[in-house]
Amino acid sequence: MAKLIIALSFLLIVSNVSAFWGPCAGVPSPEWITSQQCDAVRCTVSRGGTLIAQAQYTSPRSHNELIVRFTAFLLGLPVFLPIPPGFEDACTQLADGITCPTPANFPIIWNMNAPIPTTVPAFNNAPVRVELLENNQSVVCAMVTATIL
Repeated sequence: MAKLIIALSFLLIVSNVSAFWGPCAGVPSPEWITSQQCDAVRCTVSRGGTLIAQAQYTSPRSHNELIVRFTAFLLGLPVFLPIPPGFEDACTQLADGITCPTPANFPIIWNMNAPIPTTVPAFNNAPVRVELLENNQSVVCAMVTATIL
């Protein structure tokens, strides 16, 4: 019996660490995130390249604005990653003709298409908080393991 419990615990631990993204504490999470630039462990993108991904979330209320914010945690310190002008407004990046104000209780797909400036520092396997904000409050958030080359 003890061997079975140990084996099941190991499988649970392995399954939880094999995803490239997870929830942020105390903030709603996307239902899913997908990207060709991500594998089971991390997302990898080059400086001067573009992060292309999709995330779906359902909010219980409507939102008038959705501002993109990426925060990398380098050596435990939060570092806000610059978002190029024109890409900070996620209301213009929603699928199926949806824009702000968003409908409540409706699955919304965010088409992330974010250029990575060459000024962003290179890092390997760092946690990055990816979130959409309304009035500087997080609406939806995911922690992504990322490598910037």
